[in-house]
Amino acid sequence: MAGFELTWIDKDAEVGPVFRIHRPGWDDVYTREIPGRRVLRLNTVNAPPIEYVEPAVEAFRVLAERWGAPIVYLIDPDVRRPPAARFLYEWSRRAYQEGSVDQSYMVMTNRVTRALGGLVCRMFVAGGMPIEAVVPGELQERLARLDLSCGRPGFACASGSTALALRRGLADDAYGQILLRVIRRLSGGSRDEQPRP
Repeated sequence: MAGFELTWIDKDAEVGPVFRIHRPGWDDVYTREIPGRRVLRLNTVNAPPIEYVEPAVEAFRVLAERWGAPIVYLIDPDVRRPPAARFLYEWSRRAYQEGSVDQSYMVMTNRVTRALGGLVCRMFVAGGMPIEAVVPGELQERLARLDLSCGRPGFACASGSTALALRRGLADDAYGQILLRVIRRLSGGSRDEQPRP
């Protein structure tokens, strides 16, 4: 099976398509949602495998540095597909550590799918990444509260590891995170946030 390829469409697009990640039979196009702002959106019907991580992390890092600000990422997933647990965990861990994304929203169609999206966010996303499942009206409220400006003085992504997380302990992969969070909830503890290095 062919690997995934990152192709730039227009890094400086004021609005509209910016880049795509593709391989035969798969074409995800990421678009700038709000003119001149740091909001990137993907509408997808795919659940990406782990091989999708490298081009995704690279694209977000390059784009954040180009825009001079961390990205606010919006994803419209297809809820009929199972969540891509390992991809979500690895992408969120690395994007957060590098600082290329500082907020993510999973945009769902109604309250029922929002509850499902919230479960996915809690179970499969690495500890530090701020991510929330919302319906469209809530999304507009959240975005209105954020500073969406680009070109922030001194902004740069941290140089993070390009290695995938190795299984060293219980919480070092997506399924370990799930188990650890279940144990914490049952014992009355709260979710520990991982500090940014």
